[in-house]
Order: sequence, then C-alpha cells, then structure tokens
Amino acid sequence: MSSQTSSSISVVEKFNGKNEKAHSTIVLSLSDEVLYEVAHEETAADVWIKLEKLYMTKLLTNKLLLKQRLFSLRMKEGSTLKDHIDALNSILMDFVDRNNA
Repeated sequence: MSSQTSSSISVVEKFNGKNEKAHSTIVLSLSDEVLYEVAHEETAADVWIKLEKLYMTKLLTNKLLLKQRLFSLRMKEGSTLKDHIDALNSILMDFVDRNNA
C-alpha cells in the first residue's frame, strides 16, 4: 500500500473517530424527548441539522413575537407609568432570557 493511500485511510479514521465523539457528545446532552426525535440520525452533522429543523424556527418565531410585543407596546390610558415601565422591562427580560438560552 502506498504512503498516500495509508495517509488517506488515516485521515478517514480520524474523521470517523471525531464524528463518533461529536455524535456521542450531542446525544448525551439531549433530554429523552429530544433524543427520540434524533435517534435514527447516524452522524453528528445529521443530528445537528435535525435539531436545527426542529428548534431554530421556533426560536426565530419567538423572537419575532417578542419584537412585535415590544414595537406594539403602548401606555394604556389610565395606567400608571410604573405599570408601563414594568411591562417594558418584562419584554426586555424576555429578550435577555432568549439570547442566553
């Protein structure tokens, strides 16, 4: 076997080892409910893509809804300034929570 062929095999073996390690790390980090959704995926990349399809659109939707709440926030007639600021702070804290999740 030539050195180029054995070098190629070595690269493939390294990739497969890293892929297995990444796959295991991702799978071990998931709850049982989420694990059920990705159990049939064989590579780390496939698991990641499936997770993105399942959850990224929900995150984007939630972020858009938060922006809508923020942009449509108006002080209600007869309410106190404190109540209005509390509502604003509540929305802002939701933004912080979403960005840290």
